[in-house]
Amino acid sequence: MIIRDHLRRLAHRSSATEVQDHHPASIARKVKVAGLRAQTRTQQLGHSSYAIALLCTWIGFILAAVPLCGWLIDSRFLPRLAAGSQPTWPVISVGYTALTASLLATIKHKQRLAIALISIPALFGIAAIIKHVLNIGPHLDHLVLREGVSQSQALGAGAPGYHAAITFLLLTTGVALANLHGRRSGKIMSILASLTLGFSTLSASLIIQGAGRIDTDWGPLVGSLPAALSSAFLSIG
Repeated sequence: MIIRDHLRRLAHRSSATEVQDHHPASIARKVKVAGLRAQTRTQQLGHSSYAIALLCTWIGFILAAVPLCGWLIDSRFLPRLAAGSQPTWPVISVGYTALTASLLATIKHKQRLAIALISIPALFGIAAIIKHVLNIGPHLDHLVLREGVSQSQALGAGAPGYHAAITFLLLTTGVALANLHGRRSGKIMSILASLTLGFSTLSASLIIQGAGRIDTDWGPLVGSLPAALSSAFLSIG
């Protein structure tokens, strides 16, 4: 009898629990809890993505600014970061520094400042492409720190090479789309970032292997190690 009564009580509790679980208020409560959990996970992912973007952008900024500091203090290592390789010319360093600053402004939702800053590398990139393809246009080689650049015997010393020109145009296009169209241009921005990352990674690996030496024809194409690393981190950011 005791066992039978106990089983009846358990069955009664089970049926009451089932009724309670199927009650509209209970279902609504569960949906609300699930929604709050999903929202919390989304916020955590958003904070992580923001932190990664900010970190990569600051690393890119440092890699862009270090070569310019090297030219100012007459250091042969800082503009290269690899012995015998192509240096990051001052005008290229200025372009990447402005580009990273524009990306930081984009992350901080300062649209006007970001657009104004990306106009610098965009003009450098367009002028460099026209100069390489048509051999016309302004001379950018002596635009910044002319005395230091004029002492170099490298071919096309001071002027942005193909690597700098292409990455300038790819990254400035991505930053412009991010400011003007936001998430609607997500796919296009992802393609641009992937192209930049692939090109920069290839350039960095070739430079480390010696293909980017200043006395070879590959120099203007692969660029410099600081520029390649800076553009790679910017594409991730």
